[in-house]
Amino acid sequence: MNDSPFNGQDINIDPVTNERLAQQSNSPTMRNLIVSLASDDHNAFRVLYEKFYPAIVGFLRHFTSCSEDAEELGQDTFAYIWEKRSHLDPDRNIKSY
Repeated sequence: MNDSPFNGQDINIDPVTNERLAQQSNSPTMRNLIVSLASDDHNAFRVLYEKFYPAIVGFLRHFTSCSEDAEELGQDTFAYIWEKRSHLDPDRNIKSY
């Protein structure tokens, strides 16, 4: 059984949506998102994914010659975060994962 909030489906977030999420004044704090994620909150995971996936893929493109590889590594990163959600430290910067 796959308990991923995306059920194996990729999500593509456009830059406008990503910018809107970053600028929302009422968005939950990162710490609250991590605490919610640890409680299996799929919405918290989605917010983290939407906020950080484009930046992670952009970062990974510097280390791979293939955009598809960078995107797959980005997906792997979030799969890891989802799998380890109950062990994430809410006081640690999410970027360190």
